[in-house]
Amino acid sequence: MERASAALQSMDYAACEAGCLAALAMAGNARRWSDYARILLPLQESRRQRRMIAVDGTVRLGTQGLDGDPVSWLTRFAPGCIVVTPSHAKEDAAQLHDAARKEKLCVEVLYAVAEGSSWRLAPFRGPLVEVHRPSPDPMWVNRWIGPSGDPNPEGVVDVHSEGISSGAVEWFVDAAEALGDAALASIDDAVSLDETRTALEQCLEGVDTHEILHQRLGDTARALARAEEA
Repeated sequence: MERASAALQSMDYAACEAGCLAALAMAGNARRWSDYARILLPLQESRRQRRMIAVDGTVRLGTQGLDGDPVSWLTRFAPGCIVVTPSHAKEDAAQLHDAARKEKLCVEVLYAVAEGSSWRLAPFRGPLVEVHRPSPDPMWVNRWIGPSGDPNPEGVVDVHSEGISSGAVEWFVDAAEALGDAALASIDDAVSLDETRTALEQCLEGVDTHEILHQRLGDTARALARAEEA
């Protein structure tokens, strides 16, 4: 955690996140719940900063027409946000997410299926929940949208006006928040503290920037610490 804290101070958010996750696993295995709760604070902050960088980058809502290994797409939009859609699968979204973390890139990934006037979103791993959101504006779909005024000499990203870029980003952020809310709502309040902790950890595997999920997990860890001290 000393290394993770130093990484956070130097704004190396990927290194901070990786260190926190390693420490979190150690604390959980040792049932050191007070330490576990404290580790969640820099983890949440590193993920918040990663998301802020990503939403200021390139966005793509829908992957129709994209060829090749999903990992190869990272050269086109990191940092940025992407919604993976059929003919690509959840496994492609998970592969893209994992590769971005491995390469320490600020990239956010969602998975959705278009259904008429709405898109159905589901985590690519974690809880079996779904949310429906109104379909994004057709002008935003299946194209790379770069930040307004951001030149792209390689020509791999369409650069659009402020309104188009901000609208697509807002759709992505709202969809991610709704998915996290659904994951949180899926947890049964009647189960034990250990079961709640496990369920929250699983939720964060699929929606890892959701603020309240982190906070609820911290509350659960502190409750476990009190229960085991009693």
